[in-house]
Amino acid sequence: MRERVVVYIFLSGIFLVVPLIIGGYWLYIVNLALLYVVLASTWNLLYGFTGLFSFAHPGIFAISAYASTVLAQLGFPIPFAMITSSLISTASGFALAFVSMRSRGFYLAMVTWCFSEVIRIFLFMTFRDFTIAPTLRLNYSSWYYLLLFFAIISSVVINKIINSKIGYYLRAIKDNEDVANVMGVNTLIYKLLCFSITSFLVGLSGAFYAHYVGIVSPSLAGFTMMGQTIIMCLLGGIGSFIGPILGAIIITFFFQALRQFQTLWLASCAILAIVVMKFCPEGIISIIKKKAKPFREWG
Repeated sequence: MRERVVVYIFLSGIFLVVPLIIGGYWLYIVNLALLYVVLASTWNLLYGFTGLFSFAHPGIFAISAYASTVLAQLGFPIPFAMITSSLISTASGFALAFVSMRSRGFYLAMVTWCFSEVIRIFLFMTFRDFTIAPTLRLNYSSWYYLLLFFAIISSVVINKIINSKIGYYLRAIKDNEDVANVMGVNTLIYKLLCFSITSFLVGLSGAFYAHYVGIVSPSLAGFTMMGQTIIMCLLGGIGSFIGPILGAIIITFFFQALRQFQTLWLASCAILAIVVMKFCPEGIISIIKKKAKPFREWG
């Protein structure tokens, strides 16, 4: 317990002074990494703890980004637009889950992938290429603390779910959904709940992204973001709490280091995923847990 407190204090100190150490472009990247922390953590809750292999993240992310942009352009306050668009994403995610939760494995993946593709095509036909989103008048340091607060709250919520009765039910669904049903777990309700919670957090991430970057495009609903999110979870460790957070930070900076070489970036991601699955299938968190005792209980 004492070691964990020391780690908490140490990490809190680092997080608080980040804007004092770096600035400009790299602080901009750190802020993006905080958004990817939420995306990776929510997908990990869906697949790593519930066994729902979903490709709906890009579609839900794009729905919220565009909804918040349009509402802000119509004159609504940006905070109102962000909350409203997140609720729209939650409703979209719930509706998708309701019609597809009887599907499992490969079939669920195909249904959710089709959902994201339909959203991408619709956005392209409606808005074409790029749409300018109104931005909050904040500097990168202010954005950092805002997005850090969002990432921390999202992580706390996910951690509470994982370690609650709901989390045990979700793991039961992942292990064997039929047995969970026989044991009295209403699997449909808990899968809908899991999908709705992750949809809200992903939607809020999309709204933050729109008003932070200032530009949205139909490519947000494409497979690139989904692929990055999956690799983040693979690298960090699927089914762990800390793993996807570490993976999101590492991959975001790795992507920026190779952003000028798109082909090299895609090839590097594929090679990295193969190497991780071959030599470290439980992710880098499994190595850290063996070396650092405070991380063992975090998972």
